[in-house]
Amino acid sequence: MQLSTLGARWRHVVVAALAAVTFAAVYLAGIHTTTGQSAEETVLAASRFSYDPPLLALVTVPNLLVTIVVIAGLALLRRRWPAAIAAVAIIGVSSVLAQALKHDLLDRPALLSIGENTFPSGHMTAFAAVISALLLVVPARIRPGVAVVGALGLSVVGALLIRFGWHRPSDVFGAILLVTFVTAISQLGVSRRQAVIPSPAGERMLAGLSLAAAAAAAIAFVAHWASWGPRDLVSPMLIAQLSTVATVLMSVTVTLWLLRHRRGLTTEGPAR
Repeated sequence: MQLSTLGARWRHVVVAALAAVTFAAVYLAGIHTTTGQSAEETVLAASRFSYDPPLLALVTVPNLLVTIVVIAGLALLRRRWPAAIAAVAIIGVSSVLAQALKHDLLDRPALLSIGENTFPSGHMTAFAAVISALLLVVPARIRPGVAVVGALGLSVVGALLIRFGWHRPSDVFGAILLVTFVTAISQLGVSRRQAVIPSPAGERMLAGLSLAAAAAAAIAFVAHWASWGPRDLVSPMLIAQLSTVATVLMSVTVTLWLLRHRRGLTTEGPAR
């Protein structure tokens, strides 16, 4: 086995392990502690509940099935059978795991109030899985652009889920981490012997935006805790939404990074 192949595999394993550990940490901190539940209930209380926001209403089983067919078809048109299988797995496995974890495997202790478990978010899982699958099947030359547009779209979705009170922040974070885990594992079987490695410019931009969003969230948290400035400008809702944006951007950045270091890649041959 070539060292480059082994190194690429370890990248996927490490990313998957970090995503799994962070997923567990978010679940335990946000749901199994009084502090975590209290903070999230504060965000939930500040939401403006809406039953049918147009963007979130897109997530239905028929729409998801159509999306799977379209993405798999795109991969097959490019004769990328392993990528087609991996893309379908990302969407299917992520969606099934999210529902199983939320309804059967995980619980929400009544530390403050009685309520059903909503971790992780099924809506965020669906949107994030679609973007990850799409990144896997599109040509390398347009992948950075697709990643930027997808990251911005996911950021809006995550912010809306929290703003409209459909989910608590930990639900959204957990969904993103779940998809990151499944994506890293699914990519292990996808390789190209010849491909042009796309420029990391997209990765650098997304990583920079992610760090900026994380820094803004940290500053807003400190300002809220220290009572600096108007409370509505540094509210828990703002902190949660900025944190969501940072998590989304970092997840997409990591996905791009893994795709750029897939097994068997060389710097020769056409970008496909």
